[in-house]
Amino acid sequence: GNYNDTVNITLDVKKAVIQFSTEIQPMTSISNVTFDAMIPDNVGKNATIDFFKSTEVIDNVTYFVVNRTKPIGGTKWCVGLDVVNEDTIMKRVVTEVGPGVEANLTFDPAFVMFDFPLWAGKTWTTTINVTGRMIVNETGVVIPIDSVAVVSGEVTDEVDLTVPYGTIPCLVVEINCSYEVMGQPTSALEKHWVSQMDQGILFPKSQSYLNGILMGEFELIEVTVIPTE
Repeated sequence: GNYNDTVNITLDVKKAVIQFSTEIQPMTSISNVTFDAMIPDNVGKNATIDFFKSTEVIDNVTYFVVNRTKPIGGTKWCVGLDVVNEDTIMKRVVTEVGPGVEANLTFDPAFVMFDFPLWAGKTWTTTINVTGRMIVNETGVVIPIDSVAVVSGEVTDEVDLTVPYGTIPCLVVEINCSYEVMGQPTSALEKHWVSQMDQGILFPKSQSYLNGILMGEFELIEVTVIPTE
């Protein structure tokens, strides 16, 4: 009631926010392989990513499958939706680099890949166990994996990204998984440019790093949404 009183209000302004959605829309995207450290012959060719066209049961829990196929090699992710906490979670990653070289890693519990809602500056961290194996060369040398891992996520920027698909407003999300392989610290980082569309989440560009070294890069060319009944 006293007009001499002063009230200070702090506003946290978020220009772009990507919200959680339970809508699972099967789709196929085509990306150009702009960099491939392991298989240079893939560069300049196309990779196909199938989203949510199939499922896989792990420990009596059903996960959606995201499958990326390159001319040589590919990666399969088993992901789920944590509706209560509004998270996308990752349970398993299977990567085939080339003939005889692969990795098969399972996470317990499934770690938080995207902690919605997303905005520039948001961070999250999860501590999990990672088990599995790596086959490192054509001779079939197997490296067992059994380690505690720390997964950290951060939305590092908000940009208008131009790729062959067009110019798209995106949030840049970095997800880093740190664990040990035969006693040696290992860091696997995925960097995604993420945008929200009517049918779900779009990934116009993605990069993968191993111990800080760029291993692969993909830029979106085309998206086909599969109608659901």
